[in-house]
Amino acid sequence: MHMTLPIRTPLSSIIRCRVSTILFASVVAIQLPLFAADYHVDANYSGPNGAAFGRYAGAYRSIVDALSDG
Repeated sequence: MHMTLPIRTPLSSIIRCRVSTILFASVVAIQLPLFAADYHVDANYSGPNGAAFGRYAGAYRSIVDALSDG
């Protein structure tokens, strides 16, 4: 019994390239949210909303202020 290897067609190469591209884009898209910054929400905060505050990227008086900024 003689086995032959499948012949790779240009179509299979294109499909492999597209699958690889989609896989790469998916991995990048999943990693992006991991780089989000920390924000400080404190009802007693008296500075301007969104200003840098210590190690935080921004400080807000309430969650509503934080979500409506931008």
